[in-house]
Amino acid sequence: MGLSNPLLHELISWGERELNHHHIENPHRDILWMASDLFDCRMSDLHFNKKPVSGHQVKTFKKWIQRRVNREPVQKITGKTEFYGLPIHLGSGVFIPRPETEQLVDEVKTLASKEKSNSILDIGTGSGCIAIALATELENSEITAIDIATESLKTAKKNGDYYGLKNIYFQKMDILQELPKHLYDFVVSNPPYIPKKEIKFLMPEVLGHDPMSALTDNSDGLIFYRHLAEHFHKLVRQNGYMVLETGNGDHPHKALKIFRKYGINTELKKDYSGNYRVLIAHTK
Repeated sequence: MGLSNPLLHELISWGERELNHHHIENPHRDILWMASDLFDCRMSDLHFNKKPVSGHQVKTFKKWIQRRVNREPVQKITGKTEFYGLPIHLGSGVFIPRPETEQLVDEVKTLASKEKSNSILDIGTGSGCIAIALATELENSEITAIDIATESLKTAKKNGDYYGLKNIYFQKMDILQELPKHLYDFVVSNPPYIPKKEIKFLMPEVLGHDPMSALTDNSDGLIFYRHLAEHFHKLVRQNGYMVLETGNGDHPHKALKIFRKYGINTELKKDYSGNYRVLIAHTK
C-alpha cells in the first residue's frame, strides 16, 4: 500500500481488495469487523470517518490483514466476538462460539420460570458464553459452569467478571470422569460432536484455531451423548431438562436414539435454517 497517511475509508477499501484477492470469504464483513475494533468506531460510521490514520494503526491493520489472509479467524485477531448480543473476550486456545449455539439459550429461556430460582449446569463452558447469556437473561438462576481446560476457565472467569455476574460459579471438571454432587433444573451443553473421520474436512479457520477437544471426542461424535444419557437421572432433577446442541446430517437422530434407549422423554428442535440442532430431554 503506497499511501503514507491514508484516510480510514481508503485503508478499508485497500484491505477489502487484499482479502478478496486471496479469496477470503465475506471480505467486506471481515474488514468492517476488524476496522471497527481497531479504530473504535461503529461499523455504520466507518466510511464517513475522514480522519487520517496514524502510522502505528496502519502497521497494525496490515498485520491483521496478513493474519486473516493466513486464515486466522477475525475473532481471534481482535480477541473478541459477540454472543447473544454480548461482547465475549476470547483467549488463545478457546473455542469461538457460533451463532447457532444461541438457540440453546433461547430454549432454556422458554422452558425456565423467571420467577423461580433455576439451577443450571453448563458443561464445557469454553468462553463462558452460554452461562453468561443465561445469567443475564435469567437473573434468579444459579449457574455452575465447568470445563476441563484451564485456559478456557480463565477466559470464562474474565468474561463473567467483565459483566459483574455473581450468579455463576466456574469449576474445573471432566464430566466424563466425575459427576457433580448436585442435581440441576437444567443441564445445557454444546459438546464436541464432530466425528474424528470428518475433522480433516474442516475449514482452516476451524482446524487451525479452535481447540481440538472442543470439536471432536476422537471417536464417532456421540461419546458425550451416551454418557449424559446414561447419567441423566444423576444430573437432572425431577421436572428438569437437558438441552444439548447436536451436529449435522444424521447426528441429531443418532443422539435422539441414544436418549430414547434409556427411556428418556426426548425431542429434537430445528434451528432457524430448518436443520435439527437442539436435543431436549426431560424427566417425566
